[in-house]
Amino acid sequence: MITILGIALTWLVLGLASLGVGLLLRRLFRPGPLDLLGLCVAFWTGWAAIVALLQIWHLALPVNRAALVLTLIIGATGLLLAARPLAGLAREGVRRAPVLVILLIPTLLWMANRSTGPAQFFDLGLYYLQAVQWNSNYPIVPGLGNLHGRLAFNSAYFLYGALVDQVPFAAGAVHAANGLLLFALLAQSVAAIAALAAGARLPRFAFWNSLTVAPALYLISGLEGGTAELPALLYLHGLAPDLPILVLGLVLAGLCLVLLLEARALAPGEHAYLCFALALLACVGVAVKLSFVAFAVVTLVVGLGVTLWRQWPGRPAWLALLAPPLACALLVGGVWMARGVILSGYPAYPSTLGALPVPWRVPTALALSEANWVRSWSRQRDLHWSVVLDNWAWLRPWLATVPPPVLRPLNLALVGGLLGAATLAGFSRVSLRLEGGAHVPAEVIAGSGDARRVSLALSKIELSDE
Repeated sequence: MITILGIALTWLVLGLASLGVGLLLRRLFRPGPLDLLGLCVAFWTGWAAIVALLQIWHLALPVNRAALVLTLIIGATGLLLAARPLAGLAREGVRRAPVLVILLIPTLLWMANRSTGPAQFFDLGLYYLQAVQWNSNYPIVPGLGNLHGRLAFNSAYFLYGALVDQVPFAAGAVHAANGLLLFALLAQSVAAIAALAAGARLPRFAFWNSLTVAPALYLISGLEGGTAELPALLYLHGLAPDLPILVLGLVLAGLCLVLLLEARALAPGEHAYLCFALALLACVGVAVKLSFVAFAVVTLVVGLGVTLWRQWPGRPAWLALLAPPLACALLVGGVWMARGVILSGYPAYPSTLGALPVPWRVPTALALSEANWVRSWSRQRDLHWSVVLDNWAWLRPWLATVPPPVLRPLNLALVGGLLGAATLAGFSRVSLRLEGGAHVPAEVIAGSGDARRVSLALSKIELSDE
């Protein structure tokens, strides 16, 4: 019970610190009164900002107790400056949904209890714990990737794990790191559900936040030991970066929906703040795990692209919206790549792109072998990459390991796409049949100006398939 209470208290302390840091960032944009959306975004941006700051801190100092104290001081400052609106939101939440607010306490303890489970994921012993220990005891070490290639993977999540390890009652980062983000996702979902049930007029993205309660509960209540449907790397207990990027992906999708659906209702300051938050979470997600880059880039292109297109041709508005995300991407991404060069000689190890001629650079052959292991392991495990990557024999065994909850929607999408393509092909030569029996091809009607001036009685036109 003491361990459970210690984990829950760790989440509360670091969660409030993240919220405070996010509220400080929010003040820079003057987005207006604090509401439920602003509160949620402040937490996520605060957590991401802490991870980004730890990247800079670790360039000169280990992530030790001093880093924790500084984080708590910054977070407390943000909470004190926003004490009045926070108290107002707390009173409103208790008044509207007292039962749900009270239920969050046993839910927190339930999650803390599940976090005490045995962490048996193979990579935890392979390099997760070692990376946390190096981050806790030393500043960044040039050429550390030569000791073990996985130590050069440069996941910023292990800096956060080192920070959690400094909390005296945390029971270790293995048991206390992953749960905070998952609890925050669940609390955000419950808040959206409560507001919708109370009949509050919320923006359309609130429905997305309410839907994320399903994956949150599914991950929290996962079976022990790992299954095909719930791999061990997505557990509360463990340090796998896969769980945080899953949560960040859901949050990024929600922010993108805000910019796509509600942009016209946002004040200029709030609009700029959400664009900055989108860029910060995307960049930190890539720093947590490199494979997140595809989703991050697509989300940024869609969210910021549509936002800028709507502002055309207001160039001053473009600069106000685009400057903070660009500065964030350059700072977070630049520091992350600089850390990669220090660890291995490559900006995005195990990729050899952009290799620099530093004396500690990991040999190119080893970097290529590491990259091939990553590619082959996701296809077929326990076989050397030279056997897996030069043929397609891995495909059938790989399909057998894909869980049904993933295959079913993919199969439905494939069948629906084929039916849609067949339907479009069948109507590719649709013509318009006039009442008198004459056939006028659709491309003619859409083509010449003379044809467009033909007066047609629409009620007497029917489509035919030629």
